[in-house]
Amino acid sequence: LEATAAVLQQIDAALDAVARTRESFRIIITPPYSITTEMVKAYRDLGVDEIVMHLGNQKPERIENRLRELQPIVAAAA
Repeated sequence: LEATAAVLQQIDAALDAVARTRESFRIIITPPYSITTEMVKAYRDLGVDEIVMHLGNQKPERIENRLRELQPIVAAAA
């Protein structure tokens, strides 16, 4: 979260220097693998528009497990 906040501050400063804002941009991130519902809310509070989740291993059975793990987080973010 701290790294994302720092990058967004840099983006805001660069945009401010040319009299622009993030309004016409979408902020999309891939957070750490171990994301929580609280982290999703914190990213939203920072101004992140979209989160692309890590699925981890590419084996079909592991992806299915990961998607089940992510369901509560996705539901909380909706």
